[in-house]
Amino acid sequence: MIQFLQCLDRLGRLGAVRASWQKELGDEFAECQALLRASDVAFSIEDPDWPGQILELEEQENGGFMGFSQEIPSHRPPFTFKREDCVRLVPNLKGIAECLGRKLGFTPAEHPQWSQSGVHEIGSFDIRDGEPMPVHLFVPNFNSREESIKSAIRDIESSILLLPTRGGFTQYVSTLAAKCDVRIIVLSSAKGLDKLSIAPARKKVRGTEKKAVPPMFTPKAGWSWTNVMLSIELEGLRCRIHGEERTRPWADMNIRLRNGRHPTRLLQILGDLGKGNRLTQRRGDTNDRKAISDVRIFLKTHVMLLNEDPFHEFEDGWGTRFTVNDQIGRRQVRTIEDDEIADRPDENSPFTYQDDIDPVEMAGFSIRQI
Repeated sequence: MIQFLQCLDRLGRLGAVRASWQKELGDEFAECQALLRASDVAFSIEDPDWPGQILELEEQENGGFMGFSQEIPSHRPPFTFKREDCVRLVPNLKGIAECLGRKLGFTPAEHPQWSQSGVHEIGSFDIRDGEPMPVHLFVPNFNSREESIKSAIRDIESSILLLPTRGGFTQYVSTLAAKCDVRIIVLSSAKGLDKLSIAPARKKVRGTEKKAVPPMFTPKAGWSWTNVMLSIELEGLRCRIHGEERTRPWADMNIRLRNGRHPTRLLQILGDLGKGNRLTQRRGDTNDRKAISDVRIFLKTHVMLLNEDPFHEFEDGWGTRFTVNDQIGRRQVRTIEDDEIADRPDENSPFTYQDDIDPVEMAGFSIRQI
């Protein structure tokens, strides 16, 4: 498995022809076939006798291929290949998730999907009952390895990130991961996968044990999410229900207003729903479905714990049962941004709305007027 991970780190999502995988994995190829799947037939292949030289493939009447040298004059006579050796094999994310899940002790995702970045969610690890932590796998892409990892860390706060090798794992990456509460595990280690532990270290608190902060409201008879008014303000989240009002600072909810992209996305979702719009998603996108789940957990953790769902589910997405008033927050933040930044907007501000949202940042979401 370690040898496969090293190949995955080198070949990436595009993979290689069967012959190349067989050459790289040797005797391990047979047991790694569940981690690969057939894609298409390659147009070229590395010369098995002349490493570094590429042969262009031409299909023959018998279904096989003939490889011709790209050099002029030719560096060798044409070479015959079996068709199966010219089929491109790409990583099978589901197979990899299941294999790593068995060895590392996390629950593999039922339908893991490749994301557009270099990081892909493949499962979750239960720290304690009811407290799953997402598990992501880094697969290098065409971008700088270190920059891809740093960008990924900012997107996946409070999670576990698996790296096939130590490539790109610098001191800066380690520092950023600690700041964003991302536990990085290098899979290609001397310990081997069976002895690796991905469980985060339990944080010890001196003196009395730190107690979890309860939600702002304890539900009373007849209370519903339809009675809740949320106000997104500079100092925190203000909540009102049946004449009672509470405010909780952003810091007490582990939200940093000007650092990190995950909290920004959470507040963007609340802000857009507060305009009376419906949030729709591509059902096939696991990461986007998880975003709504994150908002739901956030509301029940910090506002009020009700069995009722704070969202109303439609055929194509969700709308809110509660009301969001973000006028005060937008006015306050706009004043600060005008004073401090002047001629350029703060890209990390959580109070950026649909007119200013980067399409990549909100990939998978669409807003529909209702």
